[in-house]
Amino acid sequence: MPDLATRADVSRLYGRAAFGATRADLDTWQGQPYDAVVDALFPPGPPGTIGRLPQIDEVEQISQESQTQDVYAAIRWWLERMLETPYPLEERMTLFWHDHFATAFLGEPDVGMLMLQNRTLRQHALGSFRSLANAMTTDAAMLYWLNGIANRVDGVNENYAREFLELFTLGVVPQVYTETDIREAAKAFTGFLVNTSTRTFQFVPTRHDASVKTVLGRRVGGHLPGSPQEALEYQEVTEAALAHDGGKTASRFLAYKLVQQFGYPVTPADATTDVLIQDVAWAIRAGDKWDLRKGVRTLLTHPKWRYADPAAGKRLVRSPVETVVHAAKVLGFPKTNVYGSLYWPQQIQFMLERAGQVPFLPPNVGGWQSGLGWLSQTTNLGRYDVLSVLAQYLHNLALQYALPLPASGDLDGWAVYMGLASFSTNTKLRLQQYLADPQTLDEVQKQLSMFVLVGTSPDWQVM
Repeated sequence: MPDLATRADVSRLYGRAAFGATRADLDTWQGQPYDAVVDALFPPGPPGTIGRLPQIDEVEQISQESQTQDVYAAIRWWLERMLETPYPLEERMTLFWHDHFATAFLGEPDVGMLMLQNRTLRQHALGSFRSLANAMTTDAAMLYWLNGIANRVDGVNENYAREFLELFTLGVVPQVYTETDIREAAKAFTGFLVNTSTRTFQFVPTRHDASVKTVLGRRVGGHLPGSPQEALEYQEVTEAALAHDGGKTASRFLAYKLVQQFGYPVTPADATTDVLIQDVAWAIRAGDKWDLRKGVRTLLTHPKWRYADPAAGKRLVRSPVETVVHAAKVLGFPKTNVYGSLYWPQQIQFMLERAGQVPFLPPNVGGWQSGLGWLSQTTNLGRYDVLSVLAQYLHNLALQYALPLPASGDLDGWAVYMGLASFSTNTKLRLQQYLADPQTLDEVQKQLSMFVLVGTSPDWQVM
């Protein structure tokens, strides 16, 4: 007997890995082989591969990559890409890596640099982590953000080297590197500047420390003057990090981050005991491939992920960006091919700020909160407001542009509309209490209110 996906399977899978399910997703995939549902989320090869569906916003993307200061236009562009993409898992992974390699707009890097970094994250999102780590080291936005352009032989700056080992590759539990490793890695990273016209990196040999270094017990650098290997020395640091302890430390750190964002709450200390983390880590590093696609597929098909016990705390609080994109999906939010680009209401970016997450504006190099860290009195109000703005915005435009809302009292219809398998008993009771209130408004307002109430319920916010 094939292992068939239930409605709850589809709702959870899309809710965690694809910005949420719609009624169409539930109807399409319920009863299909579960592995086939997961595989359908993966695009056919890297971006640009023959056989891929085109992204309809490529012209707008190129335009944004030439901008300098209008970060809010870039934010709206990315929200649209998340909503419209035929490959939502890839886009969700792009958001994951944006959090992992958190880089913010502060004037420098400018918007165009961040957009080009965003393209690079997408290119490697489900590819080789080795390639992604190397690409981030020479990324123009990152060179500005973590002072890479200030790192030179006569003034070594350790900022990027420290974060490369601590936040990007190895973590701190256990901390396998020393302050000496950081200093030596920083020397290996010297020599880069940014061409502000092309927003690309340049290697300047006279700024580079050509000495022999030792990083994590591995020889780095010491190449002959003028050798092309000098410009590639940063890749030797990547190899030192990935090779340490046979790749176990780095792969477990990456697997821990993936489980934390797509699975359930874990701590760095769980990296050596949690079965799901262990298996995802092995899949990533197997054969020294550092294969992110294999790691993510292992995660999404693993019984410890699929059948994780919610009663044991194995649930996931979704981020504000995920909830706003899911809300737009179920509403049938206007697409660019209907209205033209950047049609998101401007209030959305301010409501997302109140909810605690704005793309291209992470709070620091460590990225955003996760799990229960997303939830507070202020951020919960931000989530409520962002759903209210979306619903009212479509109503003001004219509801014929949205997918028809269910009748206010059709609770089963609301569960399906919102991409859920069903409501919990507590959520159902609360919705019934609202509907029974004699002060409740006319039917259209009740429908809009039901959308906001369901969208702010634990059933929808916590997967």
